[in-house]
Amino acid sequence: MTMPELGWTTEGRVAGVHDGDTITVEVTRQFRVRLRDCWAPELEPIEQRRQWAWRNDVPEGTGMASQRHLETLADGMQVRLHVVGSPDGDFRDSTSMGRVIGDVWLRKDGTNLAEAQVAAGHATRSKQK
Repeated sequence: MTMPELGWTTEGRVAGVHDGDTITVEVTRQFRVRLRDCWAPELEPIEQRRQWAWRNDVPEGTGMASQRHLETLADGMQVRLHVVGSPDGDFRDSTSMGRVIGDVWLRKDGTNLAEAQVAAGHATRSKQK
């Protein structure tokens, strides 16, 4: 087994799903976590989401479909969160728009949430231009 990257690792519960690549993890406090190596479509404008709110057939490839898939996988589940840090213990490169960037696994079966989103076609490993 290889040693993990320097960083901070803890366990918590998914307290909410913001969109297809951002969740809120509750440890002792809540952190908004941007899944590392996971780029999901942005959510559509609120007017469009309101039209789809009660539909079961939200169009594939949309931010709302990606969000719903991540909710199905993770909302309320116990997870392990790892945030990569620098050798000096600084996390400034592991934050984005008020969120920490981290790897998140479901405790029940070890599923990596970013990999699950990519495998299901709801995200890509790199940002699309």
